[in-house]
Amino acid sequence: MSDPEATELAEVGRTRSTIDRSVSVVRQHPATTVLLVAITVASVVTGAMWNDAGEDPGLYDRFGYGLPAWQDGESWNFLTGAFLTPQLVLYAPILVLVAVVAGTYERRVGPWRTLGVVIVGQAAAAVAAAALLAPFQDTGWTWAAELSGRLDLGLSAGGFAALGALTAVMQPVWRTRVRVAASAYLVAMVLGSGLLWDLEHLLGWVLGLAAGPLLVGRWPRRPQWHFGRRTQRAVVALVVAVFAVANLVEAAFPGNGGP
Repeated sequence: MSDPEATELAEVGRTRSTIDRSVSVVRQHPATTVLLVAITVASVVTGAMWNDAGEDPGLYDRFGYGLPAWQDGESWNFLTGAFLTPQLVLYAPILVLVAVVAGTYERRVGPWRTLGVVIVGQAAAAVAAAALLAPFQDTGWTWAAELSGRLDLGLSAGGFAALGALTAVMQPVWRTRVRVAASAYLVAMVLGSGLLWDLEHLLGWVLGLAAGPLLVGRWPRRPQWHFGRRTQRAVVALVVAVFAVANLVEAAFPGNGGP
């Protein structure tokens, strides 16, 4: 066999191997694949893939969810708006969050519970945020009054709901680390930046923490904290690192100073 023929056969073999691996990943993660495809298709069909929603208010008006959408009777926006993002630069982080967290969770609990956690968690977090802000819409609390008039897009709160639920099936050591790190980060973002999506992320995380044990057949239990000196040092270092990351994110997406 000549060298060109051997090279061509090797290329064909590598291509087939790549296709086989891709098909295997899709088969193992049908729910995650559906979510990623839905985000991509929705962003292309609506034009959000190349039109930044921040520069195209029409996307918010048609698909944005939040208290104004609820008051206008556009409750479907809490579902449809989840598959778009407010800024083009946020597509990659949302896709990575969904792919990694939902994909890992799906391997543990299956596709249907994964879809339920992400989609229901997203909608529930957005509705809960609107409900919390509603009483302060016409008050002197500037932060809450301003957020009550905002709309949001994206599935990131559903991703944090899935992360919260995922901790229920983690090993105890990693469960503690992830819960401490994620809680510190999300609280820091609400207090420091205070954007609408920061509030939704925190609420989605809390909902996921509550739902996670129920979805694997047990009641939520009071966390048992065992902080030896080594664990204390590790947790302090983790919290400091998380707050540093939160400051970087806040610098990239400055809010209104939080509550």
